[in-house]
Amino acid sequence: VGISQVFTLDIKEIMDRKDEFISKIDSITYEKDFYLFIMAVTDIVNEGSYIFYTSSKEKLIKSIFEKDSVHQGIYVEKCVSRKKQIVPKVINALNLIR
Repeated sequence: VGISQVFTLDIKEIMDRKDEFISKIDSITYEKDFYLFIMAVTDIVNEGSYIFYTSSKEKLIKSIFEKDSVHQGIYVEKCVSRKKQIVPKVINALNLIR
């Protein structure tokens, strides 16, 4: 599992390159033999993160972020810490599928 986080003040710039990021995430997942790769793009002004992930792991992302439906770049309110918020959610979700 890989989890990265970047911070932005301009989410439009990130969204304009969304397909490029998704492709890179899928490549990294394959090349590094990861089960899952998540990139959280944190909007520090609005205190939330846009989540990009390995394309084939939509069901797992639903479980991690407790959403009925997800899409690349889904916004998760009040999600600003990779270590304190995202990692524990990933660990819990992975433990459920063991």
